[in-house]
Amino acid sequence: MAAALAASKLLWAPFFAWNDTRLAPSAALLGGYGLYSPPGEGPLLGHMYGPIGPLVYLPAVFMPSPEAAIFLGAAIASLCFFGPAYLLLALEDNAPRRWVWLVFLVFFLYSSQKAGLGGVAFGIHVDAPALGLGALSCAALCARRRHRWLEWGSALALVLAVGCKQVALPLAAALPCFLLVAEGRSSALAYAAKLGVVGVLVLAGLGLFVNFEGMWFHAVTAPLVHPWKPPGGIAGLLLGFRELFLHGWPIAVVAGLCFGLAGRGRAGRAGIRGESWLLLVIVALFFIPSSVLGWVKVGGAANSMAYSLYFFALAAAVLFLRVLGDAKNAAGYWAKVGLLVLGALLVVSQWATLEALPSRFAALDENPARKAWAFAKEHPGSGYFPFHPLINLMAEGRADHSTSGLMIQDLTGERVGAEHLRAHLPPGMRVIAFPGARDYSEAYFPEYTHRAPFAEIPGWTRLSRPAAPDGLPD
Repeated sequence: MAAALAASKLLWAPFFAWNDTRLAPSAALLGGYGLYSPPGEGPLLGHMYGPIGPLVYLPAVFMPSPEAAIFLGAAIASLCFFGPAYLLLALEDNAPRRWVWLVFLVFFLYSSQKAGLGGVAFGIHVDAPALGLGALSCAALCARRRHRWLEWGSALALVLAVGCKQVALPLAAALPCFLLVAEGRSSALAYAAKLGVVGVLVLAGLGLFVNFEGMWFHAVTAPLVHPWKPPGGIAGLLLGFRELFLHGWPIAVVAGLCFGLAGRGRAGRAGIRGESWLLLVIVALFFIPSSVLGWVKVGGAANSMAYSLYFFALAAAVLFLRVLGDAKNAAGYWAKVGLLVLGALLVVSQWATLEALPSRFAALDENPARKAWAFAKEHPGSGYFPFHPLINLMAEGRADHSTSGLMIQDLTGERVGAEHLRAHLPPGMRVIAFPGARDYSEAYFPEYTHRAPFAEIPGWTRLSRPAAPDGLPD
C-alpha cells in the first residue's frame, strides 16, 4: 500500500511545473554553468539557496530526458525525506522492529497527506535534502554514545543541511542547546567547535567551484531584500504563526498524549532528559521562527512550515515508540490500538490518491515535460520555456533565464538589462510557451503579443510576434 501511494505521488511529478525549475540548477551545473553568477551576469535560474541542494540532485540530470530526470529527482527527494526519519526511529533499541515499521508507516502516511510536508516529501526542492540532513545530524548525535566519531558526522550533516537552505541555520543553535541540557556546557562547546572546524573545511571545498561573490548576492542579498506578503509587519507574522498552528496542532496533541503515557512507563520522566525525542522537540522549537519568516515572504508557501512540522512529527513518532515498547503497561496496549486506528484513518484520507494511480500512469504520455521536450528537439533554438528551463538545458545544453530567476532579480530592485536578457535566450526565439494563461516573464517581451493555446501541450499558452509568423505549428 505504501509503495502504491509513493508510486501515485511520484507519477504526478512531471505534471508539477515547479519540479522542472528546481532541477534546472543541477542541470546547469552539469552543463558547465556555475551555480552562482556575479550580479548582472549569467542565466537567472532562481536559485537563491545554498550550493548543496543542486549537488544532491545531480544524479537525476544524468538521465536521458527531462521526464526521467524529474522522476529520479522526486525519488531522491523522497529518499532524503523518509530515509533519515526511519533511521531515527530504528535507533530506539527497546522498540520491536515490527512496531518501528508500523510507526514509520503512520509517519509516512501523515507526511504524504499533510500540505506542509507532502509537497516536500515528493517534490524536487532543497527542502527535502535540508530536512533529511538535519535529521541525519540528529540521528548521528543520538548514536554517538556507541561511536564517538559520529559526533563529527553529525556536525558534517548539519553544515551540509545549512548549505542546502538558509532556513536550516537554527540547527546550529538547537543541537548545542540539546547537549547543554543533556550533558552540560563542556559537551555543548566541544560540539560547537566541531561545527566551526567542519564549516571552514566545507567552505574551503566549495571554493573550488563556487563563485562566492555570486553566492553572496543570490543566497544572502536577494533573500534579505525579498519583500513580505501582505499585510506584512506584525499582522503578517501573526498569520504565519496561525498557519503553523493549523498545520501542527494534531502533531502536538499526539506528542502530548504520548509524553504523558511515556512518563508513566518504564523510562520515567527522570530518565528521559537526554533522549532523542527531546532533541527533536528542541530542533522543532528552534525552527518555528525561521519557518514563519519563510512563509511570510513573497513566494513563501506551506513548504516553509515543514522545517518545524517535520521534527515535531518525528518527536511524536519516537514518543509513540516509547509507549509501544512497554508491552506490560496498559498504556502500551492503548497506544497500539491508537496506532492502528490512526493508521486506518490515514489510509482512508489517502484513498483518492491510491485510486488515482491507474489514471496517472495512463496520463504519462500527455505530461508537459515529455511534450515540451519533443517540441524543443524538433525546433531547436526556437522555443523559450521560462517556467521550464530544464527543457532547453537537456535538449540543447543551453541555460535560459527562468520565470523565477527574472522575478527574484526584479525583487532586488535591479531589473534585468536588455543585453543581459538577450544573452540567455534561445538564439532563434520565435515562441514563448508556459503553463496557464499568464507568466511573469511576459513583461520582458512586450512585442510578443499574439496569444494562443499551445496545441502540443493542453493547458499551456504560446506567445509569438504577430508581424513575423513563426512558421511553427499552432
